[in-house]
Amino acid sequence: MEYRQAAASEKRVSLHSVLESLASDFACAEVLVEAGATLSTAFIQAGLVDELIVYIAPKLLGSDARSMLNIAGIESMSDSLNFKITDLRQIDRDIRVVLKPI
Repeated sequence: MEYRQAAASEKRVSLHSVLESLASDFACAEVLVEAGATLSTAFIQAGLVDELIVYIAPKLLGSDARSMLNIAGIESMSDSLNFKITDLRQIDRDIRVVLKPI
């Protein structure tokens, strides 16, 4: 295991810097990010997501549940982020949706 110091601003790591380091230092061309709402939102807002895989369970949660993303300011369909579905399949009781940004 190797540790590296990454560039940061406002107490947040620079995602561009981390990905550039992975590409240049380790010849890494693809990165799978499995994250919570904060990091997922950061990658989307930085324009670093070229594919999003979402699993949907047949369950409903209330307004106190954690959201998938922490994107502020999306209050209507006209403000929404747009994706196209590139794959859709059922896996056991869940639905797997593969999305690409439009």
